[in-house]
Amino acid sequence: MNKTKRRSAIIVVLTSVLLLGVLALATGIASAESAKEELAAAEIQAVIVEIDEHVLELIEGTMAIHNNTEQIADNETLDEDLRAKAEEVHVASHELLYIAEDIQELVDELGDLGKDPASNKAEMGEAIDKIKEHMGDYTEALEANHDLVDDILSTVPETHKAYAEATQDAMYELESTVEEIEEDIDELQGLLEDGAAEIQETVEELSEYASQLKRLARRMSKPAHAIPGEIGGKIHDQFHRIESVVYIIHENVDELEELVEEHEKNKEEMRELVVEEIFEQLSRRELGKLVKEMYDLVDEALDVDGEDAQKLQDLLDELEPVKDDALEQIKEIAAMLQDPIVWEYPKLRGISDPRRLANGNTLMSECYADRVIEVSPDKNVVWEYTEVVYPTHNQRLENGNTLIADKGNKRIIEVSPDKNVVWEYSEGLENPYGARRLANGNTLIVDADDPGRIIEVTPDKEIVWEYSGDSKGLLWPPLAQRLENGNTLICDNGNHRMIEVTGDKEIVWEYNKLKGPWGGQGLAN
Repeated sequence: MNKTKRRSAIIVVLTSVLLLGVLALATGIASAESAKEELAAAEIQAVIVEIDEHVLELIEGTMAIHNNTEQIADNETLDEDLRAKAEEVHVASHELLYIAEDIQELVDELGDLGKDPASNKAEMGEAIDKIKEHMGDYTEALEANHDLVDDILSTVPETHKAYAEATQDAMYELESTVEEIEEDIDELQGLLEDGAAEIQETVEELSEYASQLKRLARRMSKPAHAIPGEIGGKIHDQFHRIESVVYIIHENVDELEELVEEHEKNKEEMRELVVEEIFEQLSRRELGKLVKEMYDLVDEALDVDGEDAQKLQDLLDELEPVKDDALEQIKEIAAMLQDPIVWEYPKLRGISDPRRLANGNTLMSECYADRVIEVSPDKNVVWEYTEVVYPTHNQRLENGNTLIADKGNKRIIEVSPDKNVVWEYSEGLENPYGARRLANGNTLIVDADDPGRIIEVTPDKEIVWEYSGDSKGLLWPPLAQRLENGNTLICDNGNHRMIEVTGDKEIVWEYNKLKGPWGGQGLAN
């Protein structure tokens, strides 16, 4: 064979091999895509089956309300007003049943469409929207009869109490079933969406925890209302506090789910909702605190009504880890929504008043470690002062010294770079939380007590200005700032406000839509 023929044969072989490789690759990709589609279809069908099961529970629960209220409404020996209420709920159960049956038809339709979700995605979306609309109608009708069912139970005679209790139990179960259907619908929508963002998935997980919290709070209602006596009254009140916060969390998470659909557009609104609302509601300051207090009350109640108190304790034991999981989720979401961290100094104990200095270093008070430190950009401690107890505020002065609010020792000190105290003020201070050296050489000091006060002290330690509040007083003020116009901006923590006060002690500006403010600063604008 000559070179030309040999070259042609090699080209033919190589081309054949390449074609086979491309075909194999294409087949592999097609197989992978096919497997992926089959998996998605299988997941979708599984969720639809779950929805269908819950809808059957909806119908069964509605029938339970229908049948049990009928036993009360049709008995002519009972009080007329009681029978009228039972009849009203009985009539409403017909409407609930019609809605549930409409939902079931749509779920059946979803089952057929879900066999080929890729081709029927639009139609499935329409069916889901209709189900959501019907679920809204069902929830509205259910809630409209909630108080009536409670009234019936509180007034029904013993002969028919079992029917009233069965009606109330069915009502509670239906509320939980509605929540489960809504969760399944959200999951189904997520499966129908292509490539859901990580933040959206995390929000969906948070939504599950919020729903669990709501269900657990609802289950707490019965035992919380059953414990007698003074301790029972306290538990009843505490339950409603927990219920209120849980419902607010659930509403805020619902809002977050709506915002996350266009999370780039709504990023700032989401950040505020996550960091300033939901995080606070889940933290030790709100829900965590309420749960702890409820545990203490339940401990007292175990001797009064052991059975119901134990039920409450068991439910609190279920609620606690769900709350903690939700808090972890909200921290993750908060991290996703924040701007990227460009510098960090970790493992601090009670950081307060961090300040970036002109040299690029960072000055901060580490309260629990009883020290003030200056840290370089490469995270080396280049200056440290430790002769303090629970230092709060600090300020690097133009002369190179550092002004420190030494709260634990009830004094304000000025410390030189070689750590000598060159000025100190302590007279009459109870809780010195903040200090700022003013342009005139005086020092503005915050004595954060109840009542609190702001004083301006000369280098000779004379008080030349003092403010202790208006008719509301000044409660636990942690911070004050002398503005360029000569007024003083004050954080009035206990009265939940920021105020601007003139030299004549008149309030010329106030912002009071706050909850426990712990700082503030007038900006150049």
